[in-house]
Amino acid sequence: MKIKSPNAKPTTQSTNIRQKAESLLKEKSLATAPQLPEADTQKLIHELQVHQIELELQNEELILANIRAENATLKFTELYDFAPTGYFTLSKNGEILGLNLSGAKMLGKKRAQLTNNMFGFFVSGNTKPIFNLFLRQVFNGKTKETCEVTLSMHDEPPIYVQLSGVVTESGKQCLISLVDITEHNRVEQERLESSEERYRILYENAKIGLYRTTPDGTIVLANRALVKMLGYPSFDELAKINVEHGGFETPYQRKVFLDKVEQTGEIENFETTWIRQDRTPVYVRESARAIRDANGNTLYYDGTVEDITKRKQAEEALIESEEKYRALFETSLYGISLLDLNGKIIFANKQVVKLFGYNQASEFIGLNGFGLIHPEDKPKMDLYFKEFITTGVIANCEVRSLKKDGSEFIGEYSATIIKNANGDPVYMMDVVRDITEHKRAEEALKKSELRFEQISENAQESIWEVDSNGLYTYISPVIKELLGYEAEEIIGHKYFYDLFEPESKEVMKQRAIGAFARKECFRNFINCNIHKDGRKVILSTSGVPILDKENTLIGYRGVDIDITERIHAEELLKSSEEQYRTLFEHIHIGIGVSDMTGKIIAFNDAMLKPGGYSRDDIIRLGSLQNLYYNLSDREAVISLMNEKGFVNQHPIKFKRKDGSSYDTLLSLSLIYFDNQPRIQALVEDITERKQTEEALIDSENRARAIIDAIPDLIFRLNKQGVYIDYKAAKEDLAYQAESIIGKRNRDMMPPDFADLIDEKIKLTLQTRQMQVFEYQLPLPQKGVCEYEARMVCSRPDEVIVIVRDVTERKKAEAEIKRINEKLIKLNTEKDKFFSLIAHDLRGPFNGFLGLTQLLAEYTNDLTKVEIQKISLSMRDSATNLFRLLENLLHWARMQQGLIPFNPKVLKLLPVANESIEMQLESAKIKDIEIITDFPADISVFADSDLLQTVIRNLISNAIKFTPIGGKIHISAKTGSDKTVEISISDTGIGMDKEMMDNLFRLDVQTNRKGTEGEPSTGLGLLLCKEFIEKHGGKLWVESEEKNLPAGLPAACLARLPADRQGRQDRHGKAGGSTFYFTIPLNTKYYG
Repeated sequence: MKIKSPNAKPTTQSTNIRQKAESLLKEKSLATAPQLPEADTQKLIHELQVHQIELELQNEELILANIRAENATLKFTELYDFAPTGYFTLSKNGEILGLNLSGAKMLGKKRAQLTNNMFGFFVSGNTKPIFNLFLRQVFNGKTKETCEVTLSMHDEPPIYVQLSGVVTESGKQCLISLVDITEHNRVEQERLESSEERYRILYENAKIGLYRTTPDGTIVLANRALVKMLGYPSFDELAKINVEHGGFETPYQRKVFLDKVEQTGEIENFETTWIRQDRTPVYVRESARAIRDANGNTLYYDGTVEDITKRKQAEEALIESEEKYRALFETSLYGISLLDLNGKIIFANKQVVKLFGYNQASEFIGLNGFGLIHPEDKPKMDLYFKEFITTGVIANCEVRSLKKDGSEFIGEYSATIIKNANGDPVYMMDVVRDITEHKRAEEALKKSELRFEQISENAQESIWEVDSNGLYTYISPVIKELLGYEAEEIIGHKYFYDLFEPESKEVMKQRAIGAFARKECFRNFINCNIHKDGRKVILSTSGVPILDKENTLIGYRGVDIDITERIHAEELLKSSEEQYRTLFEHIHIGIGVSDMTGKIIAFNDAMLKPGGYSRDDIIRLGSLQNLYYNLSDREAVISLMNEKGFVNQHPIKFKRKDGSSYDTLLSLSLIYFDNQPRIQALVEDITERKQTEEALIDSENRARAIIDAIPDLIFRLNKQGVYIDYKAAKEDLAYQAESIIGKRNRDMMPPDFADLIDEKIKLTLQTRQMQVFEYQLPLPQKGVCEYEARMVCSRPDEVIVIVRDVTERKKAEAEIKRINEKLIKLNTEKDKFFSLIAHDLRGPFNGFLGLTQLLAEYTNDLTKVEIQKISLSMRDSATNLFRLLENLLHWARMQQGLIPFNPKVLKLLPVANESIEMQLESAKIKDIEIITDFPADISVFADSDLLQTVIRNLISNAIKFTPIGGKIHISAKTGSDKTVEISISDTGIGMDKEMMDNLFRLDVQTNRKGTEGEPSTGLGLLLCKEFIEKHGGKLWVESEEKNLPAGLPAACLARLPADRQGRQDRHGKAGGSTFYFTIPLNTKYYG
């Protein structure tokens, strides 16, 4: 679009207008030219000129205005045509009078093709009524109208548009705008579908009941929670009923509900009773809202329902409990009193008044409770009371108390603080009972328990306990007599079926496992076992399941009776009457035979013993029915005998001679004597077994106490990682709150640890196998600790974790590993060192042996000079060998701790001078200058002999590797760390980095000959290092290297000027070395 500039000059059009105006003026002037004075003429000319200028200015402004109008028209036309919104001008009947390019594009045709066409042709049939209504409203109204319609084009998908329209001022046309909302509608539809899906999931999975019903009681909607709450199998079944007609509300309840909800439009926390499908009641709390239309008519009731049955039951139980408490308080066998904080009795029940020997409560109330304590026990009570002030509770405090008449009794006191609503203590409630007789009974019980323990240990029955898998967790020592095994060989190592005979092991195992699965008691389970010596032993096993509070099987507890003899006896009875008679008389189980009327025919001695009868007593009784403690039991047994033909191990109470009862297992069977039917009774006294079972219960309680006493931490968690129970001291927990019960592991522990625990819980519950793992955890009071955890599945959705602190064990293991590695390394280095020493010894010895051989074989052929030369060589060899062996001996003694170490304060200068004097002769031979720089006042805390050895060895080493004419500088200075640093520098051949790195290693050979061929083993430096470190000091070396001309012969190097002296090594380099070591000042070293 080309827009004219508003600063454009007047065109030729204005010039033409001016020329035409001048021509008309000239004609007019000629026709009517007035004769004016000169002055007026001049004035008129001036006015005309001014007017002319004004006209020219107005003409320019008019031109500029036209240009601006043209530009605005061009801008509007572009904006109109290319706007993203479609613009249409329609007549009253919907004819398109005008439109922009975007509108034409939306309709899929060119603008010229659409003009004078009907807009309604492009509106889909289902939305055309909406468009026609919209068009009428636009022309009939004065405000903007909007609607949404669908446009349909051939071979193109429909588009959704929003129409907005207003009528023009003339009222003959309307202006319409179209906005494409297709994408917007699609997004909104997806959001709506997603929202509906989320709402549906939330609705279906809500924990509380949700519903929608109509006013007439029709059930429109109900979620799973409500269906389950009312006991229906599905929503379809629930929807078949009407709320009040055969449904879950009575007509009266429905009326109350409708009255309340219609009155205010909603109802909250309305508690009522509904009826389940099985016609049992369910207490609910209901909230609902009436959904109404625009006219206020109720369409639906939307509501929520919470099952409060348990709460109602709890409230009823609480009321009942309060009544019971009131009755208990008044009728309690224990004395109960209420005291103020000064100990004054302000309330008492009848029992406490009676206990202290008072006739009326008024006599007792007002007394001071502490005054009722026996004077000798008051100190003991004071201690209890101090604990009571701290903890707010006393339990089972035993002290002597005084009655009104001055007599005493032993009272067991328990007390607690009663607080007001603000938590302030206001009263003390005291419960007391007379345990005088109880204490006497305890003494008797202790004696009885001792007797029971002796009986249990000497009983013939084996008492056992297994876990839910059948693994023995306890067995009495009697097992040694039964099967030859020690209890320790069985417990934790064998399952109950491991001892079964192989032929029937699998069948017997499956029978026992079946009983485990059904959690049923079993008696006289006959099983054949293999004795440790290989023989067969037949046992009669009886057991009872051990269940936890959730009825989950923990294991079984029972007894094994050796019935090998009884079984053999029964077999012998079948084969021989004589054998039967022998067995009959000697078996430890009571056997009696009667006729069909119950008249006693025969019995053995074992039948007499439990009841204390003699044979004459049994004969006088005449009939077995006189032995039953309850005659009704006999009738039941006879009925069972008649029904099955036998009775096996039926529990019966028999009567002793003194009239008391005892427990037995009675077995009846039909036998024939002389072709006459007889009833045989086997009577097994199980009184001791009963006592044993009770002892097992006591043993279990003791075992629980032992668990509480073990130091390991024990936790119980559900599958979500929530702590259900635990046994641990607070200082052993990473989470230091009052309690962790009910808290999620993930909410308290570091994320990595929480992930580990969640993973192990999942794995344990999936595999049902114990998981053993280790982890680290920081504790507030202990720092980072290491733990070993064992996780087992205790229930389908729970695990038990036993945690043991292995921090100290881990530290010990790490220390052992470190020491082992160090020992291995030292042994390896020592082996290599001895190999090197052997090599160093072999060379000199070979030379020494060669010289001795030469002397031995050629003495007569050698001249005196040659013999003297050989002798000198032998002396040098022997001297070197002696030095090597002496150093080796020193090193070995040092390793064994045999070298004495007696440090004391001594002046450094005399020690150093004495060491230097010993080496002056060697230095003179090589013309080496030794320079010392020792302050006279330096004292050290050292062993004089060891320090001299170090200085002497290092000076000898410096002389050995310094060429002729070199220098050695020895100095000392005090350090800031209370040590003296001594350095020995030389201008010798120096060392490369590889040699310095290996200088103090046993396993690497670093020895080399001196500048004049002096031998060296390298052992002296190791001794120096050992001696210095024994003082708590440190030895190190620095070496400077200087490049020398390559290829110079060694002999020439010895004669170079001082600044180039040195012996060329294999790299063509030379330099000097400095050894440093530190010694403590005149203070003791504690190393």
